[in-house]
Amino acid sequence: MPANVVSGSKLWAMGILMISAMWASHAGAVPCTTAVATLGPCVDYLVGRASSVTVPCCQGADSLNRMVKTKPELQSLCECLKQAAAAMGVLPDRAAAIPVLCKITVPFPISYDVDCSKVPSVYGHNQTETQSMLPH
Repeated sequence: MPANVVSGSKLWAMGILMISAMWASHAGAVPCTTAVATLGPCVDYLVGRASSVTVPCCQGADSLNRMVKTKPELQSLCECLKQAAAAMGVLPDRAAAIPVLCKITVPFPISYDVDCSKVPSVYGHNQTETQSMLPH
């Protein structure tokens, strides 16, 4: 594929992601557009155009993970990323793999099915609380 077509498709994908992030924006310390932009280096992996995560992707995921400080911020981020992922066509297994591949711990399961209203507090979450966020 010519480089300009690949660059154009990346730009288009980022544009869709940013638009969906604006739609999903909620009150919180981390604006949805910032969250989505921070994960920008992960887009190719998340939509299946790359076979592995990159260092910039993991740096962005780690940075975003450290930006959220409160339960409301985490709930807002959860909703933002769910909506942005759906709009982008993110592959669920790819999204779920990012914390493992990047060696970061997130306090909620990465899934389209997660109930963001049940996101535990950022600090002190436990496995039982995390599992209860998924539908049974």
